[in-house]
Amino acid sequence: MVKKKTKFLSAIDKKQIEELKNNSIICYGHFNIVHPGHLRFLEYAKKQGDQLIVALLADKDLPKGLYFSQEERSLGLFNTDLVDHIIILDSGNLSDLTKLIKPESLVFGKDMQKKYPPAIAKAIKVLDINGGRVIFHSGDIRYSNSRILADTPALIEEEKKNTFIKSCQNQKILKASLLKHIENFSNKKILVIGDSIVDQYVACDALGMSAEAPVLVVKELGSKNYLGGAAIVASHVKALGGDCEFISISGDDKLGKFLRSNLANLGINSKIIIDPSRPTTHKIRYMVDQQKLFRVSRLSDSFLDDELEDSIILSIQESCQYVDAIIVSDFVYGLITPKILDAIKELAKNKELYTVGDVQCSTQVGSASKFENFSIISATEREVRMSLNNQEGGLEDIANQLMEVTQCNSMLLKLGSEGFISYEVQDRVDEPLREQFPALVASPLDLTGAGDSLLAAITLSISAGASLMESSAIGASVAGLAVKKMGNIPVSKDELLNYINSEIQW
Repeated sequence: MVKKKTKFLSAIDKKQIEELKNNSIICYGHFNIVHPGHLRFLEYAKKQGDQLIVALLADKDLPKGLYFSQEERSLGLFNTDLVDHIIILDSGNLSDLTKLIKPESLVFGKDMQKKYPPAIAKAIKVLDINGGRVIFHSGDIRYSNSRILADTPALIEEEKKNTFIKSCQNQKILKASLLKHIENFSNKKILVIGDSIVDQYVACDALGMSAEAPVLVVKELGSKNYLGGAAIVASHVKALGGDCEFISISGDDKLGKFLRSNLANLGINSKIIIDPSRPTTHKIRYMVDQQKLFRVSRLSDSFLDDELEDSIILSIQESCQYVDAIIVSDFVYGLITPKILDAIKELAKNKELYTVGDVQCSTQVGSASKFENFSIISATEREVRMSLNNQEGGLEDIANQLMEVTQCNSMLLKLGSEGFISYEVQDRVDEPLREQFPALVASPLDLTGAGDSLLAAITLSISAGASLMESSAIGASVAGLAVKKMGNIPVSKDELLNYINSEIQW
């Protein structure tokens, strides 16, 4: 079917009405910025019938200045290749359209089920009379996608760059402003607090399958250690041109010495408290060529004792005298105790410091909801759903819920290969400002450091005077550079400037 853009009533003749009645599904909303959450919703709705119609709120029904025009919003929907018809409600409403088309179903987001506005209530009454069904669903949850099976990496990467440029244009971000903020990184000092990790990569040669059991046999060729965890966040801050204070713990072992000496070589002022009762956290990744086979972790995730807690808090109090922002990088290995987190919150409040909270619990149990009243929270979709015990809500729903629970005004919702969405609440009454920034690399070499580099870049950018959306554009660029490297290797300021100047054109 050839997709048609139609306006309500005046542009729809009787023949078109009969065509639209054919097993149609109607969705409804403003669709100001179409991000992965909307795509999941539209994909689900598309499966419920033969043709998908979006009833799009007209400009006259939306607050001025907060939304793109109805023509721009229509174009964004059509570019998804999911929508068959768009009907702009500029001379009618949803209940009128429902009465006219008599759709098989009306599909709304799950967040609308508990309390929906009068416009939806009226349409549902009309639908009931005509024997249709109403569906509340936010689309299927997914933490990866199969896009690479459909297109070449080069084509996907070009599309991602175009999406990135469009996101910058949506937010009126200028390249010159980004470059200016990056140059100002050198005037900023960031305190990073969190669990240190030593990441080891072991290169192997695959020999084949064992005759004793169905397991792969490999021969070890060599290995290399890298800074990881919160230590690599501090390393990114330093490499990007900022100054950095770093507070963490390590074991009294060789890996702890490796951690401390490498941080010193990078020029990072580190306060590493030695805990003889625990080993330095060590993650070993076995690889054949560029393919990771499996990971082995050596760690202790028990909380600190009172004496160690007090030592960490004293170090934080001393460092807070000289910094512009605090990053809490919590890998849930025991350093960020409730007492330490409360001390950070109190110090940040008294000194009016920008605070960034990031919890990484891919294999541990943690909660992003602990970062109450932080300036910004960074978390993956999975981490947010775990924190809220919400497995049904759409992306908008869980993002708004976490910001409400924590009273946090900004958030990065990380979506893996789909990039991330930045949210900023400017007024609790209005919807948050939002924008999706894509993952700029289609075939990453190593995803290990993507979130860490994003965290460092966004914190430095905001400290240097950038807005959240400008900082997000810089962060997306740094993350794109980080995943092109095998191992946790910091991205330098020169690499970042060169990338934005030469590879991103708008």
